[in-house]
Amino acid sequence: MYVCICNNITEDQVKNVVSKGLTGKDALSHLGVGSGCGICVMDAIDRLNSSIDQSPKTNNSTPSKS
Repeated sequence: MYVCICNNITEDQVKNVVSKGLTGKDALSHLGVGSGCGICVMDAIDRLNSSIDQSPKTNNSTPSKS
């Protein structure tokens, strides 16, 4: 499904940048979302947040010493 018609950005492309660790404005800017008419921005943010919520979480915590 298209997220941004002006720049031909799809939901899969949004998921792809999330999987590479980009989030928020960095992800949208990287894709060019909202740089045309801007109508897509709110929907793109919702889809970005949904993709972030669904992405596998990495555990960066340091193991405790026993």
